Amino acid sequence: MQSSLFRNNLLYGNHASGISLYQIDAAQPARDNQVLNNTIVMATDARWAINIQNASTGNVLRNNILFNQQSFRGSVAISADSLSGFVSDTNAVMDRFSVDGGDTRIGLAAWRAATGQDQSSIIATPAALFVNLAGNDYHLSATSPARDAGVTLATVPDDLEGAPRPQGPASDIGAYEVPVAAGPVQLTVTRAGTGTVTSTPGGIDCGSSCAASFASGTSVSLTATPAAGWVFMGWFGGGCTGSGACALTLTTATTVRATFSPPPVTITVIRAGLGSGSVTSAPPGISCGTSCSASFPSGSPVVLTATATGGSVFTGWSGGGCTGTSSCTLSPVSATTVTATFTLPTVALAVTVTGAGTGTVTSVPAGLSCSTACTASFAAGTSVALSAAPAAGAVFAGWSGACTGSGSCTVVLDQARAVTARFSRVFSDSTLTPLASVIRALHVTDLRTAIDTLRTRQGLAPFGWTDSAIVAGATVIQRSHLVEMRSAVAAVYTARGLSAPAWTDATITPGATIVRAVHIAELRAAVLALE
Repeated sequence: MQSSLFRNNLLYGNHASGISLYQIDAAQPARDNQVLNNTIVMATDARWAINIQNASTGNVLRNNILFNQQSFRGSVAISADSLSGFVSDTNAVMDRFSVDGGDTRIGLAAWRAATGQDQSSIIATPAALFVNLAGNDYHLSATSPARDAGVTLATVPDDLEGAPRPQGPASDIGAYEVPVAAGPVQLTVTRAGTGTVTSTPGGIDCGSSCAASFASGTSVSLTATPAAGWVFMGWFGGGCTGSGACALTLTTATTVRATFSPPPVTITVIRAGLGSGSVTSAPPGISCGTSCSASFPSGSPVVLTATATGGSVFTGWSGGGCTGTSSCTLSPVSATTVTATFTLPTVALAVTVTGAGTGTVTSVPAGLSCSTACTASFAAGTSVALSAAPAAGAVFAGWSGACTGSGSCTVVLDQARAVTARFSRVFSDSTLTPLASVIRALHVTDLRTAIDTLRTRQGLAPFGWTDSAIVAGATVIQRSHLVEMRSAVAAVYTARGLSAPAWTDATITPGATIVRAVHIAELRAAVLALE
C-alpha cells in the first residue's frame, strides 16, 4: 500500500499487529500512507499496535489511540530504514516504543529524543480513555484525556459513527468524537514537571485546584508559572501550543496539559593532546572541531563519539563520568565538561652499546641515556639526535644500524629504528716492544677491565680474578694472571661461536714461561677483534 488513508478504524482484540506497513513478497515498501484517528487496543498476546518495516518511509501517524495489553510490546515499532519522512504526533500512547523494529523497547522520552516525534502525544490508560474497556465500549469517557487533544484534520471531517469533527475546540483523539455536552463545561489541567497554572476568570489554581467548570462558551486564559529552577516548555490540548498564555473558548469538556522541565544543560567538549580528531554527539549538537558546546534537555541521554584523524590515536575520555576509548554516554542534570584526548602515534628507537670500551649514549629530545642497551618511544616523525660520550680509557669507534660513521647521528623516526654505538678500549702503552717493554700492573688492569666489559655485554659473568686488585709496584705479574686472561677472553669467543685465538707459548709452564710483551699484545689484539 502506498499513499493510502487509514482513518476512523476501531481495532481491538488483535493477536498479530494492529496496522502493519511493510514490504511483502515482490511488492514495494508501504510508503507515504496516513494513519489518522484510529483506536487500536491490542490483546495480551499481540504484537505492536503500529508496525512499520522494510524502508516503508514517509508515513504519518496522527490522532490515534495506540494501547497494548501485551507485557513487552507497546504503541509503535519502526525499523531504522523506515524513519525517513516519518511523522507522528498528537497520539494517545503508552510508554513503550521501538526504533529497531521491535527487538528492544524504549520509553516515550527516549523515543522523542531519538526520533523527534510525538512531542505533543500523551500517555493515557484505557481506564482514563474509554467508557468501558471490559465491555469493549471504546467511546471516549466524559473526562477522557483524548478529548480535544488532537489536531483538526481536513481529511477526517467526521468520526467512525459519522459524527462531525470537531465538536470542541479541536478534534478528539481516536475513532470517536465526543458530542458537545449541554450545561457547564469542565476544564481540566494536567501538569508534567513542577510549576503552577492559574486561570482568568478564576477557578483553576493548579497545584491545588486542577479542574473547574465554566459556562459553555466562556473564554478562559491559562497562565503557567514554572517553579524555581524549572522552565515552562509549553501547552498541549485545547488547541493551545507554545509557551505563552493559553486562550480557549469552552464549548465541551477540555483537558489542557502544561509541561515543565528543568532548564537545558550545556555539554562542553575539550580536545586535548598533540593528536588530531573530532567528537560528535547523538542527538546532534556537538561536532567538535566546529561546535564543541551545545545544550540538551536535562537528564536526557547524550552519546559522544570520538574519531581520530591524520594517523592520530584516541586515548580516552575524562570528565562527565566517562573513561576508556568507547563512546561516552551521559545524562547530565548540570553543565558538564568532557575531555577527549588524541595523541600522535609513537615509534621506538633502540640503542645498543658494544665494544670493549665503555661510554654513554644520550638523546635530544631526552628519553635515551644508556651505557649498555635502552629503548625509548617518540612521536612518529621526530628527529632524534644521539651523542656518544666515551668513558676514561675508551674512544668512540662509530655507529651502525640507522647511523654510520663516527660523526653526529640523527635518526628520523618514520618507523621503528635501532642504532649500535661501539666504544673501543684504549690500552696504556699502546705499542709494546718485544724484549724491551716491561709488563706492568697497568697493562694487566687495562686488559681485565676490557675483558670484563666484553663478558658482561655477551651475558657472561665477570671473571673471578686471582689478585683482584693489581697494585703497581707491589703486585708481581704472574703466569697465572696471563692464563686467567686467556681463559676469560676465550670464553667470549666460544659464546659468539668463534674459534679461540692461537697464543704464543700456548702452554704456560710454571717456573719456566716468562710473561712477555708478545703475550700482552696478543691479548690486546684478541680483545680488539671482539669489538
